[in-house]
Amino acid sequence: MSDRDVIFISHATPNDNEFVRWLGTRLTGFGYKVWADIFDLAGGTPFWNSIEDALRKRTLKVIFVVSTASCDPNRSGVQNEISVADAVKKSLKDPDFIIPVRIDDIAFSDLPIQIHRLNAIDFTTGWGRQLAALVDTLSKAGVPRAVTDLSAEFDRWRQASVRSDVVLERGDEPLLTSIMPIVRLPEEISFYEYEGENTKFEQVLENIPHPNAMHNRLLVGFAAAHEIQAHLPPELTVSLRGAASFGTFLEGKVTDPVGPQRRDANASAVRMLRESFEAHLAARGLLRYEASAGTVIFFRRICSRTIVSTTRTRKASVPTSRLSERARYSRRTSISVCERSFASAKRPRYGCAPTLSSPGTARLRCRTPEK
Repeated sequence: MSDRDVIFISHATPNDNEFVRWLGTRLTGFGYKVWADIFDLAGGTPFWNSIEDALRKRTLKVIFVVSTASCDPNRSGVQNEISVADAVKKSLKDPDFIIPVRIDDIAFSDLPIQIHRLNAIDFTTGWGRQLAALVDTLSKAGVPRAVTDLSAEFDRWRQASVRSDVVLERGDEPLLTSIMPIVRLPEEISFYEYEGENTKFEQVLENIPHPNAMHNRLLVGFAAAHEIQAHLPPELTVSLRGAASFGTFLEGKVTDPVGPQRRDANASAVRMLRESFEAHLAARGLLRYEASAGTVIFFRRICSRTIVSTTRTRKASVPTSRLSERARYSRRTSISVCERSFASAKRPRYGCAPTLSSPGTARLRCRTPEK
């Protein structure tokens, strides 16, 4: 008997784990040494060898957690533990070796035959209330308590609790996202030749509202020739050199005229799609802000003030009609439109960038509005 100093908790895993973690921590706090499989079985340890060794050689009392799960006849693991505990009980000639504690509404008539005639402590009336009754039972049975520092034992239980708290379940879960699929992509992409000075042509392209890209001396885009020409000066002209399906362009297989390779084609397509979507957001009245990382953020107009900050004056809210007057008397004036302030951490933001997952397929990755 002198080598036996452990209270063994038998229970159904994982159904009764929450109660066992709670009970084990409280009993450790009272100075008892507690053994439970969810805390004491390390990875790679022979499962039943360790349980049987703890029951036969180290256990002074067995607390059997009585629940619907643990009393299920199909739970062979729990049934084996009770069978071994009953054998140890007889060898020790200790009729109180097994202490049943009931934690749910299972009928007492459904208890296993080994504990059917034992008095069970009914924890269904309150865990804290019946803990005192359990400790009193252990004290009367002469179960020893540790008189040394229990911090190491508590730390062992704490670490094991963190490990056993993780439960993985398979199942469906709803996904809330702002990734928006592009329903339809352009069917064709056009290649245009141009007449005029190269440098001037490239400068003019920066102000054309239609997304475009340059490949060698060809202008690439989705707009028609007359739409592009409408934004060019008379000395610069464009003419159609050829067209290809957008899917062929993304695959880098355009040969007449010779188009860009797949990687360059995808990069150009993503940029043009992004510019098209950003122009759509701007047309809907959203305000554009370019973040330092290159992300473009769009947010709603929610006020009509203008903030004027100068080197001579403090920040002030002034009517838009007086802006030019105030700015005239400033050395250096920086103006930010307060449709909500860009410095505000609470602004709703939309950061969108299209990505191509496969030829002919694109998605817009957007940030959801912050509340």
